Amino acid sequence: MPGRNNAKRKQDFLDGLNEPLPFQRREWVVQRVGWVAFALIVLAGLAGLFGDGPLAHRVAANGALKIEYDRLIRRDAQTTWKLTPLAAPVDGRYRVALDADWAQHYRIHAIQPVPESARLADGRWEYEFEASAGVPIMFHVEARRMGTLRGSVRLDEAPSLELSQFAYP
Repeated sequence: MPGRNNAKRKQDFLDGLNEPLPFQRREWVVQRVGWVAFALIVLAGLAGLFGDGPLAHRVAANGALKIEYDRLIRRDAQTTWKLTPLAAPVDGRYRVALDADWAQHYRIHAIQPVPESARLADGRWEYEFEASAGVPIMFHVEARRMGTLRGSVRLDEAPSLELSQFAYP
């Protein structure tokens, strides 16, 4: 019955081909983990973790001031802080104060409208603007270091708004 023995060996061989080998099982697991990791990276990018998206933008406001800014930025890349005064001006002017320890980590490229004056006082940079109804104040800045940058902005004598940005390399 050598023919029957050959048939059994052939069937055992074919059954062995259909059975996954241990390394093949590990490869499948690694492959699935890779797919999940890739999907998470794509979703994080769409959500704004790497730049544009809902996680990247932030709005902070109190009764006197509303600030719109990017929460996630890149070092040495320009970003904009949009300050919209909500309170009435004092003597026809708005005074915006930035925490100096925080502001030193930024390079200010432009401020629109151009401030009437700027001075350093009591650890704050104070900018004075002629009041224009409905016109936001735009600071075009560039982060000079990486990491979390925390500081505050104040309009006139209103309470300060705390800001936090994370600068990627």
